Amino acid sequence: MSQQFNVEDLIRVQFSRYPHTKDNDRELIARIYWALSKKGQTLNEFLRGYAEGRYPTAEAIRRTRARIQKKYPELRGKNYENRANNQKVVVQNLKDDKNQIYG
Repeated sequence: MSQQFNVEDLIRVQFSRYPHTKDNDRELIARIYWALSKKGQTLNEFLRGYAEGRYPTAEAIRRTRARIQKKYPELRGKNYENRANNQKVVVQNLKDDKNQIYG
């Protein structure tokens, strides 16, 4: 029996309740798993459900968080701009390195 969930809705709820999760994927993922787990559920039961696909993967949560924040600037965390700027620098450095190697 598969549990139905909408990852985007789960993320938005966490952003609303815990704004700092906009900048902390580990806590966002943990809070979503906590919200989806059943009261009194053991770790073994949770892991079995995870293995059976009853819960979203951490990567699906992370990718969805990134997509939401790209589309809706008001849902971006304080570190969003820093990460975006850092990404541009890394890409440029890789291009420079490639040019130096291949001429």
